[in-house]
Amino acid sequence: MSPGPTASPRCPAILLDFDPAFEIQPRLRQAVDQVVPLPSPPKWLCPPDRGRALERNLSHLPPGRLTFIGSGDYHYLTNFFLRQISRPFTLVLIDHHDDAADATNEWLTCGNWVRFTERHRSLKRIVYTDGAGLSIAEPSPKRFLWTKIPLSHPSPATQPPSGPDPNCRRVCQHR
Repeated sequence: MSPGPTASPRCPAILLDFDPAFEIQPRLRQAVDQVVPLPSPPKWLCPPDRGRALERNLSHLPPGRLTFIGSGDYHYLTNFFLRQISRPFTLVLIDHHDDAADATNEWLTCGNWVRFTERHRSLKRIVYTDGAGLSIAEPSPKRFLWTKIPLSHPSPATQPPSGPDPNCRRVCQHR
C-alpha cells in the first residue's frame, strides 16, 4: 500500500505580497514559509523619501532569505535587501538587462539599482549573465569596472585572422 499524499515541503523563503504577480502561482504562495503583505511600492522608480520608508518597512524581515519580490517592476527592491549583508559577498544577477545604468541622481530605478548596489562596502564582485554572455564587475577606485566574457570561447584555430573575438571586451569602464 502506498503512503497517502504528503504536504509539500516548505521553502525557507519570503514572498512580498504587494502586486498581482503571485495570484496565478498558488503553489508558490503555499510553499514559502512567510507571505508578507506590503503596501505597493512605486513601479520602476523610487524617489529617495519613498526609498527610506520602504527600507524601514522591509527592515524587520530576516536577512539572507530567498525573497520573491513580484514582477520585474520592482527589481530595485533588491538593493534594500543587499544593504543588510555585512560579510563580503558576490552579487549574481541573471536578467535580460544588467540594470547598471548611470545613477545620475538619487532616484533608485529598475534600470540603475546595480549602480546603487556598487556603493555597498561588503560587495566584492558582480557577476551578470543574460544567457548569451557573462560580465564580471570588479571594484576600482571610483566605481566597478565591467568585463564581458562570451560564454563559448572559440578555439585558436577558429578565431578570425583579425584577432580574438570582438565580443570579449570591456563594456563599461570609467576612471
